[in-house]
Amino acid sequence: MSTYIFKKGMRVKYIPPHLLLSFIDVMIDPLKVRYHKDCRTGVVSRVYGGFVYVKYDPVIGTFKGPENEVKIYSEFKTGDEPCYAQATKPEELVIL
Repeated sequence: MSTYIFKKGMRVKYIPPHLLLSFIDVMIDPLKVRYHKDCRTGVVSRVYGGFVYVKYDPVIGTFKGPENEVKIYSEFKTGDEPCYAQATKPEELVIL
């Protein structure tokens, strides 16, 4: 996948490679992995050198549910937030 479709400020979801193998139709129906614990949501801050640099939403707390622990995230909006971005392969991202 090319990086040209990603622009600064876009909301994206990271789908790790082991899930891409399990969910072949992720690009058709990204909602199947929307709440998977290994997926992360963030905002694009830069596109450079074949990578998309994403600032992933930080965990601000946890909630103990009846069956499992749920993480609570703060949502980044612009890509200009004062934190480090992580280089991510474009084929591992879904645009939200």
